[in-house]
Amino acid sequence: MLENYAQALKLVLVYEGGYTNDPRDPGGPTNFGIIQREYDHFRSTKSKPLQSVRLISQDEVSEIYLENYW
Repeated sequence: MLENYAQALKLVLVYEGGYTNDPRDPGGPTNFGIIQREYDHFRSTKSKPLQSVRLISQDEVSEIYLENYW
């Protein structure tokens, strides 16, 4: 199944791409479908300083989706 991961992620990000911070969304700031709280957790487990989810790299997006959703 891992061989399908890159293609599947590409399809998901068509709908989950881009930064948003809709005050009606209880998840708060979100980028590529990843909320700030989840990004903070990811970075802290990697011993990296916290930063805005707006600055998330594509490598981090891929790793989070692989670890948490795939």
